[in-house]
Amino acid sequence: MMKIGLDIFDQTLAKEWEIFLILRHEDRFFTTEELSATTNLTISQVLKIVTKLINDLEDFGTDTMEVVFSKGKGARFVAKELQTNPRKFLIFLVEETLGFKLLKSILNEDYVSTSNFAYENFVSDSTVRRQLNKFRDNLHKFDLEITRSDALLSGNEKQARLFLNMILWRIYAGEGWPFEAVNELHIDYLATNILKESGLSLTPIQKRQLMFFLAIGIIRRRNHHYVEFEASWGELTDNNEAYTYFKDHIRPFTSFIDDYPGEVALLFFLLIIQSENLEVIQILYSNFEENKKNNSFLYQATQAFYDNVSQDVKTIPEDLKDVILLSTFSSHLFTHLFKNFSTDISGYDYSVILDTVLSKPVLPNLKKEHFKHDSKPL
Repeated sequence: MMKIGLDIFDQTLAKEWEIFLILRHEDRFFTTEELSATTNLTISQVLKIVTKLINDLEDFGTDTMEVVFSKGKGARFVAKELQTNPRKFLIFLVEETLGFKLLKSILNEDYVSTSNFAYENFVSDSTVRRQLNKFRDNLHKFDLEITRSDALLSGNEKQARLFLNMILWRIYAGEGWPFEAVNELHIDYLATNILKESGLSLTPIQKRQLMFFLAIGIIRRRNHHYVEFEASWGELTDNNEAYTYFKDHIRPFTSFIDDYPGEVALLFFLLIIQSENLEVIQILYSNFEENKKNNSFLYQATQAFYDNVSQDVKTIPEDLKDVILLSTFSSHLFTHLFKNFSTDISGYDYSVILDTVLSKPVLPNLKKEHFKHDSKPL
């Protein structure tokens, strides 16, 4: 089970951002020894990265925050306004890396050759090859790969879609628009009408996340990459009135319903997974009831997990039953769809909702045998 981190682009960037977050967490000076112990860097490495951080903030040109360094005290984050948003600074840092430029080239499929990309970015061919191999090493964990000749992202398409969304969301989190080839206003129009016609009302940040998914889908389909309808999905969509309602109502705003059933099924699954927003409960609950009626494998796994939590961890109050069932169903659906991702769509650990609702760690207290149902992993 793997998380996607900034080190996929650049290891120094990842450590620079880690130190930035440490400094921002508390309003005080941090000694180089503290930062060294926390980040597993040597003191000289800490000093080098803190210097880079100070210079990068100056290059970024913000009037709202800075990092100061005192030889006797260490480094300190200074917020010049009550509300500072470091997201744009992170975007600035990442977009300057060779790794990000290479990812954008892979996404847009405009990579011509190693030598051409190296020439355009003023680096050596070997530097480009090392970054490509770094991507390959990380993508292999998700059953994805980058082709040798033309650097195409290949493998299971739904895995590719989630990987691209999560890595771009990790950077942007809805701030900015990293899809130059896709009209943002058009995607906003599509998202607004899909939500309206399907009876959903997402939070602004969730809508923005949907827009990222839609944009990535458009780019991938333009390059002839389509999500296939998998055999196991039939049990979740056949005789499911919630799914039929969804398809019928978004038809005017999607061109792929009839020709590419895997595309619309994935969109449906992704929308109902977003269960932390109570506004989504209506369609989620309707879909859950259909799965219960059909006794689908996901319903069976959800009910078994619920029973085991009640038995091993904490008796679930009646007024929380629906929340726990729907959240668990969504997590099971996500893990069934996507392999080897250790977080949900937004990058949070699966346990967050359960632990918060029950005020007690859930997953660590379950017996290992309860992570299987009828000899299949939950």
